[in-house]
Amino acid sequence: MNTESSDTLRQWGERVEQALGIPLGVREDGAFALRSKGGALVGVEPMPGSRGAAFSGELGNAASALPPRTLRALLAINLASGLSGTGFIGLAPQTDALILRMYWTPAEHSWTEDTFMGVLTAFAEHVDALAASIASRDVERILDTAASTGAAESRPDTSGLV
Repeated sequence: MNTESSDTLRQWGERVEQALGIPLGVREDGAFALRSKGGALVGVEPMPGSRGAAFSGELGNAASALPPRTLRALLAINLASGLSGTGFIGLAPQTDALILRMYWTPAEHSWTEDTFMGVLTAFAEHVDALAASIASRDVERILDTAASTGAAESRPDTSGLV
C-alpha cells in the first residue's frame, strides 16, 4: 500500500529506530510501533490517501473489571472536545484493550519530521498519563468536574427532529 504519507512515515520511523537504537519493525506502508517510557504500546499508521498519521496507544485492559464509574469517565472524555481533541478512546474487541486513537492531519507546512517527533512524543506521554489515571481511577474525577460545571447536562437539542 502506498499512500501520500507512507513513504515519509517509513523514513521517519527508520530515524526513530536509529535514534533509539532498537528495531521497531517499520513496515513497508510506514506503520510502526514502540513502547512509551511508561511501557504502553504506541503505534503509528499512515492514513490512506492523505498526508497524515493515525496514532494508537494502549491504555489498559477492559477485562480487568473496570468499575462502571471509570467506564463512564472514559465515555465522558470522548465527548469533551477540550480533553479528547482529535482523539477518542475505544475498545479492541479481540484483546479487550482500551485504546486511545488520534488522527494527525497537519497543514502542508507542518508535515515535517520535527513536528512529527513532537506529536509522537506528546502522544506517548499523554497515553502514559491517561493509562496511569485509569489504573489509579483518578480519571473518575472528570465526572465530578462535569457535574459541577453542568457539562454533564449538555446535549444537542433534538426537539425539532422528532
